[in-house]
Amino acid sequence: MPHVYALQSPIDYFDDLIPLPAWLAAPDAGSGRARWAIWAVLALADSKLGWEGDMRHEPYIGGVPNGDGGTHRYLVVKQENNGDTFIVSEVPMTWLDERYHRHEEVRGRDLGRGQWEPENLGQSSPVMGSGRD
Repeated sequence: MPHVYALQSPIDYFDDLIPLPAWLAAPDAGSGRARWAIWAVLALADSKLGWEGDMRHEPYIGGVPNGDGGTHRYLVVKQENNGDTFIVSEVPMTWLDERYHRHEEVRGRDLGRGQWEPENLGQSSPVMGSGRD
């Protein structure tokens, strides 16, 4: 389930994060990145934490070690209004325990099981959420 956090104070330092467009356009980026980014933004939209649907600037991607040599990625969105900052992750982010004032686990969206590869675009695929393969 997606974990969505509303931080106590805005983040204004993004130097260690990657702008979402650059992360999606990286030469080694596969279709899984686009799927994950859509999943994360939908989780933020589904949350009841006060995101108004706008962004002050492009979203950013960060990562923290997961303990087995990989990383858990997270999405950072800063809202236009007063800079409210939201973080979305697949796992609980315990390093945020002292920085957030609201947290919610939201229902993850089913984005289908088919591949999101360019060569598959336009081909018929299962109806999302239908349970048919």
